[in-house]
Amino acid sequence: MLFSTDTLAGQQSGFRFWLDANGNGQVDVGELGLVGNSASGTNDFILTRNASGLWLTPQRAADSMMVYGNTPIADLTSIDVAPVGPYTRNATLASPMWGYVFQTTVGSFYMYGAIRVTAVGPNYIIFDWSYQTDPGNPELVPGKR
Repeated sequence: MLFSTDTLAGQQSGFRFWLDANGNGQVDVGELGLVGNSASGTNDFILTRNASGLWLTPQRAADSMMVYGNTPIADLTSIDVAPVGPYTRNATLASPMWGYVFQTTVGSFYMYGAIRVTAVGPNYIIFDWSYQTDPGNPELVPGKR
């Protein structure tokens, strides 16, 4: 997944693991892995930039994140179960080969997503992602588009 800051309006700097667009409570085609405008307020996280690099920041009020482990990870499958925590709403510097786990709230359940950053440029990151579509289940599977 290529994910970038748009210097004009942030049009491609928001990411949502799942958006139940039709409100049926089911994961349907076109509802997973959505890149959007950071100004929408509906993203699970947004990409921001400052002098020290690109940052991942949880956006929706019920979303939080954590760095996965203390070292870079081999690949996304290294994150097979979302950790218990601690999760934070603080911005976190995006670093190549590191994993990040996101905890979102859908109804009365936590749902989990993860990314592994493969590259960071001046205006973009490239990452692999996974998301658990079963409410309350911390096991993660790679995303497909």
